[in-house]
Amino acid sequence: MLNSRDSIRTKMAITAPNNEKLLKKYGRDGIEVVNKFGTVAEDGYLTLRFKTFVGSPLTKHNINLLVQPTEKEPYRLILTHNANGDMRKRLMTGIIAFRLSEIDKIAQKNGEKDVTLQLHWKSYQGDKYASLKYRIRNDTK
Repeated sequence: MLNSRDSIRTKMAITAPNNEKLLKKYGRDGIEVVNKFGTVAEDGYLTLRFKTFVGSPLTKHNINLLVQPTEKEPYRLILTHNANGDMRKRLMTGIIAFRLSEIDKIAQKNGEKDVTLQLHWKSYQGDKYASLKYRIRNDTK
């Protein structure tokens, strides 16, 4: 039985240089990545189930994924969250998907089909990261 149906917000991952000023622009507010059903890297997307605190239902929270390859981590991703000053009252769960076109292009350039994504984010307990296996999509656009 289907109890509810909703769409998943999809966005393009943003290719950006690695610097602290840029992270401030996109937000350094806490967010938790939930390692359960809903968090998966496949078919050209990184889909994340997340939790964050919200106060007002009228305040827009901005969540972005920055592609910031380094020599040590060629598939480095930074999940950012800007709560826009929203107060922490209740915990909310959501799902968001990011198109990984740039990761696909980098992997194809490097001659790789299977890569390990390094996802970094700022949680409520401090900085965290996770490694995710990902098979690139061949039809990069």
